[in-house]
Amino acid sequence: MLGNVSSCYKAQLDLYDGVLNLETNVYEEIDNNRYYIEITYGPNIFDYEFIKISSTSIKQILITGDEVFFILQ
Repeated sequence: MLGNVSSCYKAQLDLYDGVLNLETNVYEEIDNNRYYIEITYGPNIFDYEFIKISSTSIKQILITGDEVFFILQ
């Protein structure tokens, strides 16, 4: 959720799954310190990358190269 906006990519993928000439795909890379996901539906591609900092924090690498930090509360 970003601000007051939330999105459910699973629902969008389910909605477009099987529609002719409309690609839907999810690609993931997972290891102990990094999680990367690329979600494609139609012409839209969304990339997310998270890096483990410690057992209680991660950072998200934004497409701009900026970083957002999250701490387990």
